[in-house]
Amino acid sequence: MNDRFERIPGARFDARPEGISDGIEEAPVAELLKELAENGQVLVREELRLARLELKDEIRKAARPGLELGASGLFAHTAFLILAAALVLGLATLMPAWVAAFIVGALLAGAAAYFAFDARKRALTLKNVAPQTTQTMKENAEWARETMRAVKSKRHADA
Repeated sequence: MNDRFERIPGARFDARPEGISDGIEEAPVAELLKELAENGQVLVREELRLARLELKDEIRKAARPGLELGASGLFAHTAFLILAAALVLGLATLMPAWVAAFIVGALLAGAAAYFAFDARKRALTLKNVAPQTTQTMKENAEWARETMRAVKSKRHADA
């Protein structure tokens, strides 16, 4: 170890948090597996709790804007229908009414298809809602893999 760090009182230079030992040297394999299962259960429960908190927070943030967006959509839709009817009536002075309605309907169907495909493309690029939970779950999986490797190597060494 580097002399410079040995002079720091109480400094620890391993990856384990204070007070936690791996216990692999002195514990039997069955105990290690039991402890691994218990720790895994605690980790999963904590990750689920964190995910719930993150999702609740995001839902709370999105509730009011979502309601306002819905109300604006309702009024915009009503206005759009009235304007479409006015366009049909205006074109009906130049051509038969059924032709005017067909032209306006075809234009609106084309616009709807364009926006639907564009929205789908954008929706596929949305990011993960719970990035912190995803990251910690990856870290926990790596921890579990390393612990299992240590248990297996201990078991092979005892055999």
